[in-house]
Amino acid sequence: MYQSVSFAETVYRLLLRVPAGRVTTYAALARAAGSVRAVRAVGNALHRNPRPVAVPCHRVVRSSGSLGGYVRGKEEKKRLLEAEGVEVADDRVDLSRYGLVFDVSELFLAVGSSGERRTPGQTQSVVRHS
Repeated sequence: MYQSVSFAETVYRLLLRVPAGRVTTYAALARAAGSVRAVRAVGNALHRNPRPVAVPCHRVVRSSGSLGGYVRGKEEKKRLLEAEGVEVADDRVDLSRYGLVFDVSELFLAVGSSGERRTPGQTQSVVRHS
């Protein structure tokens, strides 16, 4: 059975798979959500996150490793990441050390024939540490 979910909800579900002490990028989330060109849409979804405590937006950085934006400010994002054990130097995170890559070949995301995003009920996505 499939359940229709919004792009933003897909992004939130993917982000829940990023553990404390790791980060992912806006581009990686867009790619994993099924749209490599939706980097700004990922940023917009994170900016509108209705559950900032439960869905850890602070774990998303730019592809360059720079912190990027955060609704509570860059200093708070840096503080939260450092509290989780992520080293931030010059407002950058070393992605080779802390980055997490979604294994797109095993993602739970499916796109329906009419273009809606659907998620198989019991299947889970897999992430691998880079």
